Amino acid sequence: MVRQAIAQWPDYPAIARQVHRRFGLPRTVSVAVCDSLGLWHFFPKKTPGTRLVGMRRIAKLPRIALSRGAVIELQPVEKELLLAQLHVADLQCRLRRWELRFRAEFRHQQKHSSRLLRRSRQHAEKSIALFSRSAHDLKTPLSMLAIPLEKLAIEGDGLPVALRLQLEKIRTALYSVLRAVTHSLDAAQLFLAKNSPILQPHDLGNFISHVVEVYAIAFESYGIALKTEFEKGIICEIDPVDFEKILNNLLSNALKYNLPGSTVSLRLKSVGDNACLYIEDSSLSVPDLKQDAGGNPWSFSSHGIGLTVVRELVRRNRGRLSIHKIPNGMQLILTLPATPQLQKAARSVRPHGFALTMHEIELIAAEHNLLSRRPQVISG
Repeated sequence: MVRQAIAQWPDYPAIARQVHRRFGLPRTVSVAVCDSLGLWHFFPKKTPGTRLVGMRRIAKLPRIALSRGAVIELQPVEKELLLAQLHVADLQCRLRRWELRFRAEFRHQQKHSSRLLRRSRQHAEKSIALFSRSAHDLKTPLSMLAIPLEKLAIEGDGLPVALRLQLEKIRTALYSVLRAVTHSLDAAQLFLAKNSPILQPHDLGNFISHVVEVYAIAFESYGIALKTEFEKGIICEIDPVDFEKILNNLLSNALKYNLPGSTVSLRLKSVGDNACLYIEDSSLSVPDLKQDAGGNPWSFSSHGIGLTVVRELVRRNRGRLSIHKIPNGMQLILTLPATPQLQKAARSVRPHGFALTMHEIELIAAEHNLLSRRPQVISG
């Protein structure tokens, strides 16, 4: 490969052409110059080769040959000049050989690294798929076990206190395992699934209110105050399945890491063209959440993989999630891009006082986009 590349370089044929023109040789006379690898380059053009047929070398310059019968008179200055040109061409040839070898080694290392990366990715996908199948096989029996435990917890008033305490411990442990299995399935789905989220316009305040209503009874039973403040008319394009998983995880964490008497507040408001959901609590477990040496806020040991899954789900919905420590607890800020046209339509009210439906909001926004694209006629 190196020899073939050198055969195409013009340095040595240029020296042969220069000698041919310098001494005014006719076209029937050929000049050959030998490179550092032993290939002869001819002028007029011939295919480079290792043999000289019908040519003889010049005595004072054995790397230059002429057709038989051709004679040239070399002056000392011309001889030194040709020797210097050959030396320069040899140096350039050596540099190019190194360049070719370096490129070949680099391509080989690049292919080797790509092969290793592809194998590692395939191994990781197989491991995640195996873990996902195992987690899916565990989820069904765990869910079946939760049904009688819930029934005993509701109808077990006549049971002894010690037995009820044991049942409550078993129920708590069962739901912890079930939550970990669910997180594992969500993580496997995120890492293996190739499909993109189905984004649909939703009134974010109403959507969050419906999810919070499910948790309101649980917060009250645990003695945790839940405060909500949602700005109306904020429209965002979200995947409802993904966003419900996000809210379920964040609310279950707030329920899990707060003690009776604490307060959890949810505030939704528009900031510019974005919708921001603030979740603040006075979680007593916040000082125990240790970050890694690099300050990674997703390495909280007490939260497992739940927040990692939430962060990926938020990214799928074109948003971002940030965690901050505040003097009395922890604050999570979920930011999503709002849709200004839909938001403007949602704030409008019909003459009889009822708010617009989501279908009407979409129609008004589509009409607004069409009107904005029409060419405007300036009068006067």
